[in-house]
Amino acid sequence: MTFNQDNSYAFMVGTEDDRVEALKELLGYPVLQHDPQGSAFWYLRPGKNENEALETCPIAIGFYSELNEATDKEIKKNLTLKEKQQEIYGHYASREFEQQPVMYLLLPITERTGRVPLVLPTEGGLRQRHIETFQWNDAELIARLNRLKQGELPIATRIFTPKLLPMRCLLLEYLAM
Repeated sequence: MTFNQDNSYAFMVGTEDDRVEALKELLGYPVLQHDPQGSAFWYLRPGKNENEALETCPIAIGFYSELNEATDKEIKKNLTLKEKQQEIYGHYASREFEQQPVMYLLLPITERTGRVPLVLPTEGGLRQRHIETFQWNDAELIARLNRLKQGELPIATRIFTPKLLPMRCLLLEYLAM
């Protein structure tokens, strides 16, 4: 399925279950699951099939009421405050390396309103320069999500380092941050 003006907003309508299922379908990902360690995040895993998807690092999806009305600046400030650092970066840092999300896609709770942040976690915490927000109906958001579509880029494949250190996850610089 291709993102277009008619179907691209499906992930902004319905229950949380409906919305993450719509993202799964739009992106063509074979695996959608709740975080196996019990957080409120959903995991989307890219891959050609379920087996391949289980060998990729997830994209974490979360829902936040403060995204309903906040501005870009307010969201970046809020997500980098200590409380949200503990919630989002703490989630990232507490996972085994191969289970760490390569990106957090945060959605407003209210349908068809608010801003959608794309957050790239980095060692040491969340930084404002690694957070981009888009109005829920912004064509640029749809373009960014379209780049995550299965088969377009190897988004979150694991690789071994030369010394066979723990597996690493790579996220290609599709966001151009």
